Amino acid sequence: QDTKDCMAGVCPQSCLLTAWTPWTPCSEPCGPDGHSDRIRAVAVAPTGGGYSCHGNLHEIKPCNRKGCNERGVQWGCRITEWTSWSACSRSCGGGAKNRTR
Repeated sequence: QDTKDCMAGVCPQSCLLTAWTPWTPCSEPCGPDGHSDRIRAVAVAPTGGGYSCHGNLHEIKPCNRKGCNERGVQWGCRITEWTSWSACSRSCGGGAKNRTR
């Protein structure tokens, strides 16, 4: 029995892209300039005549585009009044009181 090599060329490998990352948090709480983005990368570059990479690697979308009030809070959001102060966290030696709104 005798053998010899054949078909020694590189097999084609088409481009493979990674999955998209999650969308980033919005860059602004409100107003016209808020944006969110996500990215993906080339996981495997094409070789040997495989198909090239198609599609974007970076996407941007608008977000939180509602207007802001003078406090930089989105219109339609309402800031409540402060709650009463909590009891002191310590009976001596420097504690803290809290309140929320």
